[in-house]
Amino acid sequence: MSIRAACSSLSVLLFFLSGMLAGCGGGDDSATAQGISTFESPSAAITAAAKPDKPSTGKSGIPTPTSIDIFAGDLAQAGYLDGKKTSARFRIGAGIAYDKSGNLYVADSYNNVIRKITSTGIVTTLAGTPSTPDYSCSCPVDGTGAAAKFNLPLGITVGPDGNIYVADTLNNAVRKITPNGVVTTLARGFAWSYGLTVDAANNVILVETDAQRLDKIAPDGTVTVFAYGGLNFPKNIVMDSKGNFFITDFWNHMIRKVTANGVITTFAGSGLNGYADGTATQAQFNYPYSIGIDEADNLYVGDVENFVIRKITPDAQVSTIAGVAGRQGDILGILPGGLDRVNSIAVSGKIISFADGASAILQLR
Repeated sequence: MSIRAACSSLSVLLFFLSGMLAGCGGGDDSATAQGISTFESPSAAITAAAKPDKPSTGKSGIPTPTSIDIFAGDLAQAGYLDGKKTSARFRIGAGIAYDKSGNLYVADSYNNVIRKITSTGIVTTLAGTPSTPDYSCSCPVDGTGAAAKFNLPLGITVGPDGNIYVADTLNNAVRKITPNGVVTTLARGFAWSYGLTVDAANNVILVETDAQRLDKIAPDGTVTVFAYGGLNFPKNIVMDSKGNFFITDFWNHMIRKVTANGVITTFAGSGLNGYADGTATQAQFNYPYSIGIDEADNLYVGDVENFVIRKITPDAQVSTIAGVAGRQGDILGILPGGLDRVNSIAVSGKIISFADGASAILQLR
């Protein structure tokens, strides 16, 4: 087996093994909180689809990209190495996020470290010591830089306060990292978790996948249930300019909208796996995994088993902007090109960055 194929297999294992692990826990039907949804099934959710929003940011968003290029890492070789652009090595960048200065942070999951990539492509390790995930240990270690320890970090985001927040999955924790690399544990005790984002008040909204819900973590570490019901292995999350949240509902093949009050509705996707562009619930996805958002509130979704990136406008128009549905494999250059499984997406200005497979950060321009 080639290195690239092995990396792709690792990526598949991460998707579906974690799905089985999450499914073993199930949701906590006894959970109660203000704003909890009462949806009980995908079909129920479809009948209450979200009313599409009209753009209100006054911003035009990203021009239609025309090409795919490698920004950092190597599609054929996974590993661990700091350096510049394609000389650097990663091992499954499961989460990526930009700060306001255009630095890109990577949850380098199978190296157990958090990486920083400057806008010029210089890759360094911000925090953590390279190691292999330990499925038998929930043992976070706080500290600065290499003194801190992570265990399969999957989700990452940057808050309005400039700090980086990480879903440290096997440590069942959310970690906070200052721009200088000081790591502390914000909260612990979560089931298998993936994506997270931060609202304007610096509350972390965490996708607690195993519990099939969203949690809110206050700046002082207090945890409450934020939204619950009708979700089936939710993965990743972003927040728009109005304070609404959008999540990839993996096993339901939907994109869900969650209001600031925790009300869950279906924004796009029919609830059946497949491939179709269209409006709102007329569109179909095949295991939507990653999600990013631009300054005009357009969403970008890694539709992993269709091997494409989808764009969803604020009025819920779904289109395909990269890759060819059903064709797996990276083809760089002029779009549509080709993609593997896009497991994370982040947007900065007019650049869409994404982790494709296991070992490289690519960009649409």
